[in-house]
Amino acid sequence: MILLPSDAPTELIQEYREAAQRFVDTEVFKDAAMAQLGPYTPVVGEVVEQHLQEAMSLDDATRQWLVEWLLEQHGARI
Repeated sequence: MILLPSDAPTELIQEYREAAQRFVDTEVFKDAAMAQLGPYTPVVGEVVEQHLQEAMSLDDATRQWLVEWLLEQHGARI
């Protein structure tokens, strides 16, 4: 995954997305990905952005459970 600063210019973001798509479309990448990960479909662009947002989001109940678990298990406060 390639992350860019949130204030990166739109044109630069588009260049990175296009380069990533060209890369995942190469036979070298496809062969290496199949050997290492098995069959899967790489995602590029806005799809990745949505997946990242979902992965980084916690609902209030899950966040509270995590806060309590970290405190109980590791004495960590967040």
